[in-house]
Amino acid sequence: MMAETHSKSEVSTTTSTATSPTYAAPKSSSGISLCLQYFKTGPGIVKLVELVMGILCMACAAPAWTKGTHWFLFVVVTAFVSTSIWCFIYLLNLKNAINLPIDWLLTVFGVFNMLTYAVGSFYLYRDWKDSHPQSSFSGPVLKRNP
Repeated sequence: MMAETHSKSEVSTTTSTATSPTYAAPKSSSGISLCLQYFKTGPGIVKLVELVMGILCMACAAPAWTKGTHWFLFVVVTAFVSTSIWCFIYLLNLKNAINLPIDWLLTVFGVFNMLTYAVGSFYLYRDWKDSHPQSSFSGPVLKRNP
């Protein structure tokens, strides 16, 4: 921002500088570049801690013998894969290289909702199928295990 003050004998110019953000992308934002500065910020450290915690959780619950352990491993592996993908995106600065006008938070939320409703619909259909055995649809995928 420039503010100029004019008087009869002198002209003075005042400039103000904004504070720089804690994470600055590299100068060439048009291409893919290695960006390690992100992992020195708060969100970057949290992503690295998530990766380490995911590895520890998978190592501790690796032989899945009970149903609860199966579900726990599913959640841990899903979170680990998604965190790994996001770390890869930030490491190569792909978020700035691919400049799409997408609200990522709403997109991920929408995909999660779609998958949740699809799984819920499948379970409702399977429950309906069990209560109506005379239906013409019968396949091994739709039957429950005893």
